[in-house]
Amino acid sequence: MLTTGKVRIEQSPKGINLALTGIDEKGVDHIVELELDGNAGDIAPIDVPLLSYGYARTVRQNDTTGPGWHRADWAVDDDFASTWRCSKEESWMEIDLEKKEKISRLMIFESGNRIQKFKIEVKDGNDWLSLHEGTTVGEKLVIPLQPVKTQYIRFQILESESPAVISEFLVF
Repeated sequence: MLTTGKVRIEQSPKGINLALTGIDEKGVDHIVELELDGNAGDIAPIDVPLLSYGYARTVRQNDTTGPGWHRADWAVDDDFASTWRCSKEESWMEIDLEKKEKISRLMIFESGNRIQKFKIEVKDGNDWLSLHEGTTVGEKLVIPLQPVKTQYIRFQILESESPAVISEFLVF
């Protein structure tokens, strides 16, 4: 540890876990120097989850007709290869975060550039409150938000030139 505190290292077949103890919580950065027995380039990469509040949560959608590739839950599965292919130009998906979470940022990834108008809403009691309205999404859209606590968030595609394809909808 190059700053105050100690590092406990645990290695398993799944990877390495570093636990920092005795650190100054007011400090922003903590630097740990690792000395390896071999070449770092020989270490196989691991998948790191995006840690979205919506990951693998229950998702409802309005366009449930058609084959399985219309599934909105594929937009919250942390896999950019799977997609929610909307079956109509006006579609929505609603994510149940399972408990109230303080959210402050969204990231939406669209394959293509079909969306022309959309809305983000959060549920407050029985009412849906508009959080953000926009036009295009495109390959990647980051939406900073005023922090809000909610359990339910809804993404509505209000206009698109053809059915949209969403690879990921991330809630932070």
